[in-house]
Amino acid sequence: MILAMPYKHGNIDGFDDCKLFALYHLENNQVVKKDLVKPNLVGEELVEFLYRSQVNQLMVPLLSDDLKFELDFYQIDYISGVSGEADELIDRYLEGEFQDDE
Repeated sequence: MILAMPYKHGNIDGFDDCKLFALYHLENNQVVKKDLVKPNLVGEELVEFLYRSQVNQLMVPLLSDDLKFELDFYQIDYISGVSGEADELIDRYLEGEFQDDE
């Protein structure tokens, strides 16, 4: 499973303004790899990039209706309403603190 989040200076960032993404590769409830990628895309093209990167889930602070539509189209799950340090958020995610948005 791959969980992505917009990333800036070690913290989760807003999706629309983000220039860098952290891709966390998860297996057996632990992080096995973390990639930082700079896709240089926006909007639907950025969601398509996440899909091609085999991202299963996106974690973001805020989620617009347009972004929800695109993520649903590409069958990428999402968690919104989170903020803070990215690696700490992943630890909390692995502990089961967050659930998918419906």
